[in-house]
Amino acid sequence: MPVPRAPSQPGTFIDVLFISRSETDSAALARMLKGTHWNLLRVRTCGEALATLDTVLVPVVICDMDVECDWKHIVDLVIHAPHPAPVLVAGADPDWHLWEEVIDRGGFDLLRKPMKRAKVAEMLDSALRHWETGRVRRTWDRMEMRAKSTGA
Repeated sequence: MPVPRAPSQPGTFIDVLFISRSETDSAALARMLKGTHWNLLRVRTCGEALATLDTVLVPVVICDMDVECDWKHIVDLVIHAPHPAPVLVAGADPDWHLWEEVIDRGGFDLLRKPMKRAKVAEMLDSALRHWETGRVRRTWDRMEMRAKSTGA
């Protein structure tokens, strides 16, 4: 399995997977990440996302709410993967109920669309720190333990 590239190494980048059918959102995110330490891997379908996750160690995933297979399915697949990654769910009109559902399902956070450069950078860096410290796996382990103890 490939190892993610550290941004401290000159000329290297960190991969972020963006799953979205929207060419407009993909182009906007590509512009925001240009000149940063992030390398955008764009896919349109869940099948393409799974193929990418099978071949590339991706430390952060952004999933559009409007993916064809349902964002909940992507969150579930990514957090149960051998190398889980924080999943940011991007949505146009998020509310507290949606944010709560994203968190309850094991997602990392909710990213409001249209995306803003400063917020994207802040959330990606936060998610990367979460991934680097191994908190993604520990968070999921705690969720499983809580579910077993409540019989859910």
